[in-house]
Parts: sequence; structure tokens; C-alpha cells
Amino acid sequence: MTITTRWDNFFPGTPCPISFSSEEVELQSKEAENIEGLGHMLLLLREQAILPVDGVVESQDYNVALKNAGRFKEIFVGLRKDDAEKELFNNLWPYKESGTV
Repeated sequence: MTITTRWDNFFPGTPCPISFSSEEVELQSKEAENIEGLGHMLLLLREQAILPVDGVVESQDYNVALKNAGRFKEIFVGLRKDDAEKELFNNLWPYKESGTV
């Protein structure tokens, strides 16, 4: 989306071939905000050694890591404002159970 706002800097006098509605811009802004919030939350969890940095855990720690990831996902998804955000938050969560996307 940034290219549309800076198009004239690159191609003065030439109309930008793409455009976004105000709803699309708002949705993208919300998604970026949510991604940033998730990033801060995950950084905190990793710094406190609650969740692994790379998603890899020792086999003896697997059940604890799985429980922690599930608990913090519930908290994160619980912050959503509506069903659309719930779906987005579920999709943003980086730790997925095997076989799920």
C-alpha cells in the first residue's frame, strides 16, 4: 500500500495503476497494529523464557511448552473485539498444533 502513497515520487505525472478503498486501508492498518502487538507479546514471552525463540523445545519440555503456548494463545485471542479479529488473531499466532494452519 505504501507504493500508492509514494507513487508520485517515483513516477511524477503518471497515475498509479492500483488503488485501495478506505476500508482496505483501515483493515491493513488494523492488521499491522495487531501484528506489532503480537510481536511485542511474543518478545516478552521469549525474553522470560516462557516460549522458545525458534519454536524448538527439548522433548522433555514439550508438554509444558505446548501448555504455555495454548494458554498464551487463549489470552491473545481473547483480546479480540469481534469474530473477524478472532479469526485474524488465530491466523497470526505463530505456534500451530501439528496438522493445523
